Amino acid sequence: MNTAAEARGWPALQQRLQRSWAGLSLREQRIVGLAALLLAVALLAGLGIWPAVQKLQRGQAEQQRLSQQLRDMQQLQARANLLKNSRQAALSAPAAPAATSPVNSEQALRQTLQPLGDTARVQVSDQRVQVTLSGADPTALTTWWAQARSQAKATAQEARLVRRQAGEQLLWDGQVVMGLPPP
Repeated sequence: MNTAAEARGWPALQQRLQRSWAGLSLREQRIVGLAALLLAVALLAGLGIWPAVQKLQRGQAEQQRLSQQLRDMQQLQARANLLKNSRQAALSAPAAPAATSPVNSEQALRQTLQPLGDTARVQVSDQRVQVTLSGADPTALTTWWAQARSQAKATAQEARLVRRQAGEQLLWDGQVVMGLPPP
């Protein structure tokens, strides 16, 4: 690099700027000074403040994402607890008679529907049983499903269930088609 040339260039530039400044009227000097001040503020905002604001916004977005993730995890935990409790209820429920024929399977399946009460309607056709649910409690539903499989030896062939919120309670509506064991 040619530092001697650069050193001569800077004082010359400085002198030219001072002459130009002196040649300006007071009003023009104020306008140029204000423009320089605005440029300095914009530069300070761009280099110092704007990155911090962006980081703060990213932090808020990340916090919202993590909060949503926490709510999702809590819902999953509640579902797992519900399934765990319903499985325990199904295991502790009284056993229905062993299903050895389609008639016994149908009777056993009807007995397993008792926890669902009036929320379940049954239609039997050959070896298929259609259960229509309207406002079924999730715990009663999972209890019934476990008992239908273990006691009536019924297998789910089709299920169309819709979850709905009724106040604070979660309910299920829809249809379940169960197959009875062959004779």
